[in-house]
Amino acid sequence: MTTRRVSVFVGLLFLIASTAVAAAPPPVKLIDGKCSGMEWCWQDLCNFAGFSGTYNGKVSGEHTTGWFSGLVTHESPLPTVPGHTVKINEGGFWLIWTKLGYFEGTVTGGTLTATKNVNRFDVTVNLQMTNGPPAKFDGVLDHSGLTKEPPEPPTIMGDVFSCESGC
Repeated sequence: MTTRRVSVFVGLLFLIASTAVAAAPPPVKLIDGKCSGMEWCWQDLCNFAGFSGTYNGKVSGEHTTGWFSGLVTHESPLPTVPGHTVKINEGGFWLIWTKLGYFEGTVTGGTLTATKNVNRFDVTVNLQMTNGPPAKFDGVLDHSGLTKEPPEPPTIMGDVFSCESGC
């Protein structure tokens, strides 16, 4: 009878230990790369600004490629005087998909600042990752293609990176 109790006790310990190991969260993956794409719908037309394109960078130090997409809203109208800024609102959505991982989250704010080039804007977007640290996008939105004949879609390019210690 004692041997049986010891066997049951050891079995329960093994079960609890294996459950604890299985329940341990996976390590947090960090992103650090470049996004390049287009604005496929602007806020005046769609009530949001929609972006998609390619991602080329690293996930936790290992090189990879993939794609990104994002939806944001911002104050209107866009600024036309260099140095003037409008806010990017909280509540947008973003994602980056790569061979090494899938990252998604919400937009927690940001800015669009007019540059000396009339149809270009410096963009900063604060990102909250669903399962990870905050991240940030710093780049340029270029609307100059809209003035060409025939018009070309606006482009966006910039750096996206995880902020291990906050942004």
